Amino acid sequence: MTAAKATVVDPKAEPSRALGQLLWDDSFVRELPGERVDTELDLTRPRTVKQALWSPAVLTPPGIDAGQGTAGEAKRSPKTICVSRDVVELVGADPKGLEDEEEKDKLAECLVGSRPLPSGAVPYAACYGGHQFGNWAGQLGDGRAITLGESVTADGRRYELQVKGPGKTAYSRMADGRAVLRSSIREFLMSEAMHALGVPTTRALALVDTGAEVMRDIMYSGDPRWEPGAVVCRVAPTWIRFGTFQLPASRGELDLVKMTADYLIKYHMKEFAGVPDPGKYKAVLDEIVKRTADLVVGWCSVGFTHGVLNTDNMSVLGLTLDYGPYGTVEEFDPSFTPNTTDLPGRRYCFGNQPDVALWNIARMAEAWVQADLLSLEQAKESVSSYPDMFRSKYDEKFAKKLGLEKTYSAEVLDELTLLMAEDKADYNCTFRSLARVDVSAETSDPDSLIQPLVDGGALLPSQLDEERKGKWAEFLLKYRGLVQQEDPGMLAKRTASMDAVNPLYVLRNHLLQTAIDRAEEGDYSEVHKLFTLCQRPFEEQEGVEERYGRRAPVGTKKVGVTMLSCSS
Repeated sequence: MTAAKATVVDPKAEPSRALGQLLWDDSFVRELPGERVDTELDLTRPRTVKQALWSPAVLTPPGIDAGQGTAGEAKRSPKTICVSRDVVELVGADPKGLEDEEEKDKLAECLVGSRPLPSGAVPYAACYGGHQFGNWAGQLGDGRAITLGESVTADGRRYELQVKGPGKTAYSRMADGRAVLRSSIREFLMSEAMHALGVPTTRALALVDTGAEVMRDIMYSGDPRWEPGAVVCRVAPTWIRFGTFQLPASRGELDLVKMTADYLIKYHMKEFAGVPDPGKYKAVLDEIVKRTADLVVGWCSVGFTHGVLNTDNMSVLGLTLDYGPYGTVEEFDPSFTPNTTDLPGRRYCFGNQPDVALWNIARMAEAWVQADLLSLEQAKESVSSYPDMFRSKYDEKFAKKLGLEKTYSAEVLDELTLLMAEDKADYNCTFRSLARVDVSAETSDPDSLIQPLVDGGALLPSQLDEERKGKWAEFLLKYRGLVQQEDPGMLAKRTASMDAVNPLYVLRNHLLQTAIDRAEEGDYSEVHKLFTLCQRPFEEQEGVEERYGRRAPVGTKKVGVTMLSCSS
C-alpha cells in the first residue's frame, strides 16, 4: 500500500529544488507491513496500531490545527533559519541552491506541509514501543516526527529525511505533534556539533520557524505559555530503534521482528547478508553491541549526557538519537543529569549511561530471542561481551585524551576524575588544559603546577585551599613523570595530539539558552554563531570570546537553563 501525501495549501506549487534533486525511494514502507487504513480516515487521529511497523502520515500546515488544544495560529510565513550545507550535500542535493532566499522559503514550506513534497516522497510515522525510565510503556511511535522518504545517493547510500514537529500522527496520543523553537534549536545545533566532535549521531539538514505558536508548560508547573513553533529536518540512514523490535515481540507479532531484522541487514548492514542463518542474527547483534559501546564511549569522552536514554531512543546503528533535555557535564559530577524528570533516581545520569546502554541492549536481545532469531545462549554471549568491549574502547579513548600511549592506566584516570569531582573541575577544560602542562619543567611548586589548569578554566582558585592545591600538585607530578616516559615522537606531537581529541568548544546549555532567548525575539545571529563555532570544536577560533569555551557563569546554573524538562 502507499502512504498518504502531505496536505498542502497550494497543491500546484513546485517543490523545493533541493528536495526535488534527490533520488527518492520508499523501501521501508514498500517492504515492511504498514497500517491498512480507509481512505476517509483522519490520519492525525491517535490510535492503537497492530500488525504494522508504520502508519501513513500527513504534514499539517501551520495554523490548520489552531484552536485544537495547544496548537496556535500561523502569524507569519515559514522561514528557514539555518541549513547545514554538509548535510544537504550528504543526501545528494546541491547546497548552492539554498543560497537563494526564495529557495530557502520553498524548503521551509515543504517541510511544514504548505508546499507539495516531490513525487517520490512517501510520508509515514513509525510504530515502536519501549522501556521508559525502566518501565515498559507499550506503543509509543513517532508522535511528532514524520519520515518523508529515503534519498539514495550516487554511491548507493541511503538517508531517511524526517521532519520533527509537523503535526499529529497515529502515535501522538494526547499531544499536538508540534515542536517549539527552543527544543528545535537544541536538536539542530547539537546534532551537527556531535558529528564534528566525532561522536556517532543523526544529522540535521534544516531548522525552520513554522510561523505558528505552540503552547507549552516548560517546567510542568501549571504555568503554560505560547512559544514559537519550529521543525527540524533530521537525517539518518534508518530510524530503526531498539523499541522497533520490542513492541511487536511484546504482542506476539514475531514475524514483524524477523522482517525488521532482515530489512536492517538488506539495506543497512549488508556485510552480514551472506552469513548463514544459524549465525547471521548473532553477528548482527554483536555489531549492534559494538556500535553501542562506541557510541557511549564517545559520549563519555566529551561529557555528553543524553537525559532520556529509553530503549525507544536508542538506534540500532549506534547513533545518538532524539536530542531532548540533554546536557554537557561542566563541574564534574558522575551523578549529573540534565533532565528534571530524572532527578529522583538519576537513572540516566552521566555515570550511569554505560550500564543503562547495556540494560537496553538486553531488552532488545530478548525480543530477538522471542522471535527465534537466535538462542538465549547466543544472546547472552553477545550481551555479555559489552562490558569488556566498552572498557577496552574507553581506555583507548582516554589514553589519547591524557596523551599517554605506553604509560596509561585506568588507575591514573580514576585518580584524576576523583580530584575533578572533589574540586568541581570543569570536565572538558581539564582534559584540554592538561596538554598545556609543561612536562619538561622541574618545578614542584603547587601554584606553578596547577596554573595551566587555572588558565584553561578547569579549576577555580577560589575553590582550592592549600591542601587541595597540594593534592593536584601531587597528581600533576605523577602525570608529568608518566608523560616523560613516553617515546620522543609522542612527546613532540603531544599538545597537537591531545588537542585533536579534547574539544575547546562544546555546546553548553547556557550558551544554547542565550541563542534561544534571542531567537524567540527574532534574532537568529547567535544560532548562526554557535552553528559556525561547533563545526570546528577542537580549534581555537579567531575572534571568539573566551566564554564560549568555559563553564556556565554563576547565576545561570539553574532549572530552565542548565537543567531542562522533557517539555518540547
